[in-house]
Amino acid sequence: MSLLFDTSPKEPQKRRARKLAPPPAEKPAPENPLIYLGESVPPLGRLDNGVACLDQNCQAQCHDILDEDRGQWRLECCFCGTGQWSPVIKGHLPPPAEGADFVLRGGRFDGQTLGEVARSRRGQDYITWAAKEHPRPAVKKACETYLASLGDPG
Repeated sequence: MSLLFDTSPKEPQKRRARKLAPPPAEKPAPENPLIYLGESVPPLGRLDNGVACLDQNCQAQCHDILDEDRGQWRLECCFCGTGQWSPVIKGHLPPPAEGADFVLRGGRFDGQTLGEVARSRRGQDYITWAAKEHPRPAVKKACETYLASLGDPG
């Protein structure tokens, strides 16, 4: 039945024979992007006692020092992972090795200091290699000085 405003249930219609088409080619599902694209870096040090965790349920006083910026440390609770910024405590961390502030130009570690490179994955291997075989004399000398200040026989 066909009215201006059809409110009746749909009536079955006759099916026509159709030619079978090949199924469409499947597209590979797009991969979900990674949320964290950086690489893990070991902490600069530890801070036990003196700074309480900001999580009211935790209140632990054991933190990893993850970063230092403008006189502030980025702390992360060892138990619950809550992060916070806290003023630097002078003399708590050992002084950086001599030559750790040398900035590399070009290559895999472009723009990073030797101290940053040493904390990255395979960074210590790179510094050891560069102290022996790097083609630029300034980089070779800086890596040698850095390793010597660490007491590394190289």
